[in-house]
Amino acid sequence: MSSVPEPTASVELSIFDALSASVTFGTGWLVEGEINVQALEQALSRVIDRWRLFAGRLQRQSDVWIVKIPLGPLPADYLTYSISTSHSEKPLSSFVSLPLVASSPVLEPSLYMPSSLPTSNEEYERRSHPLVSFHIVRFAPETTTMIHYECLGLVLPHGVVDGIGAAYLCEAIVAELNGVEWEVPPLPKEGIHKSSAHSILESESFTRLIAPPKVDPETVQEMPISGKEIMERKGRILIILPNIAKSLVEQVRKEAQSPNHITTGDVLSAWVVKTLYQNDLSTSKSVMVQSLASFRHLFRSFPELKSIGSPHNYLALLPVPLLPVSYIQRVTVAELARMFSRSRNAFCEYDVSLFYKQLTGSLPFPTGDDDANVVPLVISNASKWRLIEMDWSKIGVKETICAYRMLHEYDKAGKDAVQMIGRLPNGSIVLDTILSDESIAKLEEGLEKIKERI
Repeated sequence: MSSVPEPTASVELSIFDALSASVTFGTGWLVEGEINVQALEQALSRVIDRWRLFAGRLQRQSDVWIVKIPLGPLPADYLTYSISTSHSEKPLSSFVSLPLVASSPVLEPSLYMPSSLPTSNEEYERRSHPLVSFHIVRFAPETTTMIHYECLGLVLPHGVVDGIGAAYLCEAIVAELNGVEWEVPPLPKEGIHKSSAHSILESESFTRLIAPPKVDPETVQEMPISGKEIMERKGRILIILPNIAKSLVEQVRKEAQSPNHITTGDVLSAWVVKTLYQNDLSTSKSVMVQSLASFRHLFRSFPELKSIGSPHNYLALLPVPLLPVSYIQRVTVAELARMFSRSRNAFCEYDVSLFYKQLTGSLPFPTGDDDANVVPLVISNASKWRLIEMDWSKIGVKETICAYRMLHEYDKAGKDAVQMIGRLPNGSIVLDTILSDESIAKLEEGLEKIKERI
């Protein structure tokens, strides 16, 4: 185990980081071109030498996780990152259909997130492993076109960074590749740095300034359901072409006539919920939409939190109300989009404080996971991170043809999950999903209906 060279700073991680301590953050860019590993490595080395947090090591002290950061010169034998490559004897078309269609299986995560890398805070600590890992998979050329496809995988401890933090890191690497200056976070002072998030949320009394949206469904004839539905879930990518997304968003915005701006994310969230449950026979059950959002912007008046520009986890649950299936079936996509817009705009310091108290055990989480009549649906809008839209052309990438976001094994947790992970160069929106065959078929059929209408 390599020790962190002195002098050091020990940065305490928050309970929001600890929430993801058992998983890694994985993203894969499926690209055309031949990646220049040396160019990537040189840029990454320069970034980490300047942004010393990522040169640190995860350690557990008492009951909290910290990152121990080296502040002085780095010895030649101290590893600050991991870059590896592998070669597939098979072409990419052996794993996914080419050209990519609107619905296709995900690229197996083990290809771009090899098992040799840590999968939790505990493994990072036990192995004293660097925080930043890239893995490049080189596929055999396609036999018909001789095109070279590769996959660039990024793996980070989710117990240290969230998606915005991963984007900050990649933006810095891209800036170094292009010889452009980027804002380097200040070097922390030597010693121990306690998490300011805990003290702020414990000392302040936050109240909701905007009432959360309420849902009062009509009384309907209920069909009893017994226990949790058990079905196999698989990872699958849905690619929504620009003309289909534009048609859907424009129609919903026109019908919604909302005083608040309805985003593409609001529309897609509403469309997913409506499409999955419109014809569900179990009208007595309700859908608990679980959607995490960044709260960095909410705490600008607390500069000691240092959330702006920080890569750490600043995520809390949006106040999306419980949605009875009977309600979903009665309202339009536009009405659901208005509801998601209201929930997003209602998100405030109160929700962060509430989530913090739930994480610390002082308040219970809302019922759902143990209620047979409540089904969880994870919806995440990661598109605004612009992570999959990174310009890797300086390392030999000609085009990003798809991207993947490892979805934390929601399939094993028995949860449906839909994540909007960004746009491809042609404007197509990528949805990374964990759904049953029946559910994915509903979304595929829904996209076909929109296509036929335009």
